[in-house]
Amino acid sequence: DIGVEIRTNTRVDSIDKLPKEGYNAVFVAIGAHKCTQMGVAGEDNPRVMECVDFLRNVRLGNEIKIGNKVAVIGGGNSAIDAARTALRLGAKEVTIFYRRSQKEMPATQEEVEEALAEGVQIHYLAAPSRIFSRDGSAELEFIRMELGTPDDSGRRRPMPIKGSEFTLSFDTIIAAIGQHPDIPRQFNLPIGQGNVIEVNPDTLATAKEGVFAGGDVVTGPASIIEAIAAGRQAAISIDEYLGGSGNIIEVLAPPEGEVTLSEEAKGKRRLHMPVLPSDKRTGNFNQVELGYSQEMAIEEAKRCLRCDLRERDCIIFEPSDWPRSIRNHFSQPGIPHTTTGIAGRGTEEMKTNDVTGRFKRGWVGVGLDVGRPGIGARFRDVDTLTQALAKLGVEFEANNPVTKMMVDSQKGKLREDILNEKIMSCVVETVFPLEKLEEVLNGLREATKQINTVVSVCSINRADPDGSYPLRKKLDELGIFYRPNGKQNAGLGKPKANV
Repeated sequence: DIGVEIRTNTRVDSIDKLPKEGYNAVFVAIGAHKCTQMGVAGEDNPRVMECVDFLRNVRLGNEIKIGNKVAVIGGGNSAIDAARTALRLGAKEVTIFYRRSQKEMPATQEEVEEALAEGVQIHYLAAPSRIFSRDGSAELEFIRMELGTPDDSGRRRPMPIKGSEFTLSFDTIIAAIGQHPDIPRQFNLPIGQGNVIEVNPDTLATAKEGVFAGGDVVTGPASIIEAIAAGRQAAISIDEYLGGSGNIIEVLAPPEGEVTLSEEAKGKRRLHMPVLPSDKRTGNFNQVELGYSQEMAIEEAKRCLRCDLRERDCIIFEPSDWPRSIRNHFSQPGIPHTTTGIAGRGTEEMKTNDVTGRFKRGWVGVGLDVGRPGIGARFRDVDTLTQALAKLGVEFEANNPVTKMMVDSQKGKLREDILNEKIMSCVVETVFPLEKLEEVLNGLREATKQINTVVSVCSINRADPDGSYPLRKKLDELGIFYRPNGKQNAGLGKPKANV
């Protein structure tokens, strides 16, 4: 309706030809659809399928024969999709083999739980070592693994256990260990590590004039929202490249006025989505999530989705809404905090205001920002960290939302009912004497080996009368790299305390 022309079944072999056909700019967004090879002998066996091809053929309605016993190699969402799809195609036994432990598994917890409910089995700490044929089946040899030190992804590196090989028979093996872009050589675009297109991170422009790129072909496999964000940035950059202003803002609805919460809305939790019983899901592709009834939809509409509108009491709302509330929990833009005098920007940087305001000299505050960018974390990961910190004898900031979710702040134990909930990020705030710094940081280093997310560490303390910072001296003494910032640089005013 807005004039976009979509040409399907059209292969583009050369970007250089497009300007000659009248195109003034090109955006490359071809995704990451090529499966990563397992790298084991025999993976060219005809009973081995690549996950993306398998799922694509199912979606296109092509006939696929997988037999009764299926192995899926991998631990991501694609592996879960393949396993659940195999059950729907009639497989009697489907097993996922993953080389790390459950904690390192990148698939979302909801998907894993649904797969288990449907009868998928998951075998952890096992990696394929070779594939061969015998009596009409594919024999898959595995080697058992143990976890070593973390690799570049932050997850503990799987190490093979010598002499632990074992072999199982399958009708079909589905490889789902990852994907990467398949970029035609004729595009003549600079390719970086991971076979992704190199671009200017701010504009998404490539080294070739008038050519932009974004999405999985630049980042590698990522989330839908990251792909949407790349599309918007590309639209801005292309508009500016063609002489426009780059303003693509749309007002889809008028801004809401002030919202006053009714007492009934306060504390309402998200309704659980009705689902098809697990025993009725195999052998068919019936819808699993059945949708809300009219009554449930009305109840859900009454619930407050803006928990950032409430100060301090916001933590009574469900964890999926907490990130917004946590971001604004301790400071509002331009309003000096009552304890520190800092006029904050209303961002995560200001979450330690209450801690800094009651500092004693010789003490350190450590804030842990927990959550992998764009992916987040589970409160179970946060619980692992807080319990480890408690054993180290730190004090938790009483007004921090995470502290308020503890059933026992002396032990750092979070409420059991929230451990599987997911958040995009949260901050754990602690204080302790400076002399415990090395012990606390070493303890944190060990604790982070047990979780599958990113933890950023921010340390703060008060300056001595001569203007020097004992914390910096201690970090230099320990040989620990840090980026000096200064809390006063995070706000708009001079703090009352030298922080």
